[in-house]
Amino acid sequence: MAGYQAGNWTCIGTTAPTNASYVVHGQLVHGPTLRHMAVHRPAGETAEAFVRRTIDPGVTRVIKRTVKHRYLYPLNRSTRRQVTALAKPYPEREPAE
Repeated sequence: MAGYQAGNWTCIGTTAPTNASYVVHGQLVHGPTLRHMAVHRPAGETAEAFVRRTIDPGVTRVIKRTVKHRYLYPLNRSTRRQVTALAKPYPEREPAE
C-alpha cells in the first residue's frame, strides 16, 4: 500500500465488505457463480434459495468478508482537484513478517 502513496495515488476509502462463497455438492463456489447457476430463478427468489430448491438442498454459505482499499490516479489538474475532495487518510502499513 505504501507504493500507491509514493506514486501519488489518492486513497478514497475501501470497498464494501462482500464476497460470500457457498459450498455446493462439497465444492466451494464463488457468489457470482452461484448467481449464474440460478439465472432462471423466479422473481423474488434469492439465488441461494433457488440452488437449495433445485440443485443441492444442503448448500451452505461461507462468509469471507474482504475489504479492499480503493485508489485513484488523476491524469490532469482538473481531475486532481475533484479527486482531492474524495481523499481519505492512507491505511496503516501492516508489519512485515
